Amino acid sequence: MSDNQSLLIRAIIYGTFIIGLGFALIGVWLVYFGASGETEIYFFGQNFKSVNVGISAVFIGGAIIVILIKRAFKSIDLGINNSTFNKDRTDGLSEKQTPSLNIITEHRENSTINKDRTDGLSEKQTRLLNIIAEHKERGIYTMQLEKEAGLGLNREGIIYRCRDLERNGYITIQALTDFLYKITKEGEEYLKVNKS
Repeated sequence: MSDNQSLLIRAIIYGTFIIGLGFALIGVWLVYFGASGETEIYFFGQNFKSVNVGISAVFIGGAIIVILIKRAFKSIDLGINNSTFNKDRTDGLSEKQTPSLNIITEHRENSTINKDRTDGLSEKQTRLLNIIAEHKERGIYTMQLEKEAGLGLNREGIIYRCRDLERNGYITIQALTDFLYKITKEGEEYLKVNKS
């Protein structure tokens, strides 16, 4: 990400935070001075009613700030997971982030080792693809795949490798409560050609 993009994103985050804080402060001010006015808001499928417009403003300001913080942390987490740290650079990471970094590093090492191979997929990815193919149109969920694969991969490792399979067009992933993986025609063709 360039410095201009980073600067723009920071400006958006700070601006949104200031707007949310402004809504909340104006809401407190309106409640203090007893401003009245029946208010009804439909927000993310929820119905919010109030007889004081100030309480509604506090609610909107709080919701903006909570959503902003949640999205910012998610972006930070994605940035850390997609970074190009070396294996030895785990000094600033939390205990939850270190396993993700190890999975990414292992995958990158395997990718460079397997560059000259004609099949293009690692042994673990091929095993996952075979298991997904066995379930055909029904598909298989991450939790089931974790139990059946027996590859010593945790949930994050399975999802990471399956996302790679999806990018290559071998499977589709439907985002439900638990990811549902289904094989594509390309995946079936790959398995036919690369049977061992």
